[in-house]
Amino acid sequence: MTAQVVGAALLHGAIALALALLGGRVEARAAHRAIPWVWTHIYLPMLRAAALALFVLVAYPGLYGVVEVPAASALVLEEPGRLSRLVGLVFLLSLLLPLLPGVGVPALALPVQGAAASALLFAWLTDAAGVSRPSYWPGTANLLAAVTLAGAAGWIARRVAARIDEAGQRLWNVADAGQVVYQLLILFLQAPAILVYSLGLGRQLAPG
Repeated sequence: MTAQVVGAALLHGAIALALALLGGRVEARAAHRAIPWVWTHIYLPMLRAAALALFVLVAYPGLYGVVEVPAASALVLEEPGRLSRLVGLVFLLSLLLPLLPGVGVPALALPVQGAAASALLFAWLTDAAGVSRPSYWPGTANLLAAVTLAGAAGWIARRVAARIDEAGQRLWNVADAGQVVYQLLILFLQAPAILVYSLGLGRQLAPG
């Protein structure tokens, strides 16, 4: 279970790194100043939403602490448009959360997006398992633990990124190295918060 979630987080980190590097090339080679804006505000959030949805699907079913459940592909293909709804939900939150004071920072926005994607996948899972009226409240203890883990992960990612950024400019004269490292680290460090939330949901599928 843990290895599955870690593997999913590592995959997301690799995709985040590729997007960060691609973004640098887009800005450097843009023929028009509108292109970086379109990339930053439309294409990049959409690709990040797809990457986060992929994380949830790859981490399934270990994300909920269960084993004997339908495959993720079966859940997604059960009805037309489910995959686009999953990506669309994360993308919509990426646009709305920055408008909310205190929630739009990546340290909190990312786990909220991950939890929302997890809740939607859980809705499909409980529907397939015949669970009536599932709850999306993970329990007070789980929620407090998830918020604490998310805050700690954001603090660690910012500290590491700041050190890398300073070292990159001082030693190699490389700008924005810290931002690239931050994008690489952020979901890997936030995965425990999303996992704790999802495990709280998964208790509803426990036998008895």
